[in-house]
Amino acid sequence: MIVTRYLGLFGTFLGFIVSIVLFAGVYYFLYRRNRSHFLFNSEVLSAQRETFGRFASQKASDLESQVSILQEALLRLQSGSDYLVSLEGGEEAIFLDSGAQCRLKTVVTSGAPGPGLASHHVYIFGQEGRLLDSWQIESRSASKLPAIFSRLTERLHRKSSSLRSRLATLSDDRPDVWSFLDFLYFSTITQTTVGYGDILLNSSIIRAIVILQIVIGYGILIIVLNLALSGH
Repeated sequence: MIVTRYLGLFGTFLGFIVSIVLFAGVYYFLYRRNRSHFLFNSEVLSAQRETFGRFASQKASDLESQVSILQEALLRLQSGSDYLVSLEGGEEAIFLDSGAQCRLKTVVTSGAPGPGLASHHVYIFGQEGRLLDSWQIESRSASKLPAIFSRLTERLHRKSSSLRSRLATLSDDRPDVWSFLDFLYFSTITQTTVGYGDILLNSSIIRAIVILQIVIGYGILIIVLNLALSGH
């Protein structure tokens, strides 16, 4: 009986957390579709503008630097394989004239039937030898190095372009500066009915979803919790 009650309490709490995350996903999806669904406190928005601007500018610059390094490495590879140096631990490296370098380590997991899954770990170092970032690319086989670098270059270029697009909205009335985490926070204070007033609803569809979330939240806490504690 006691075990059943504890399991019921755990299930209730888990359902409560899951519903918060699911509603956060809904809010974030609607925000991405139309940023006018939400309004934000002016002071909070101003601070977020500044914070996101600093972070996104630095991140975009870092990604663009990595793209340049990968492009230089690709040119080296296309001109010949003499630039590829084998290192300890199964790593391969390309040392560039700029002082930067790219390292690759591939781990292949055997699969039956068919080719195994290859996990390519790419490490990008800057001119001063500092590790800028590391990335992982999965493929169904041990792909050629130029193909791996090309895929990673495209991925980083998309990321930097997305950040630049968001940075371009900083001067707008409704800048694109909010992330899923911000809407997870909004979902949490909504379901717990705390409400700090820093994020406001600006459309009927959002208000309807908030009503639904609050009702579901109370349903979980009152109905299910009551059943768990009563031992049914």
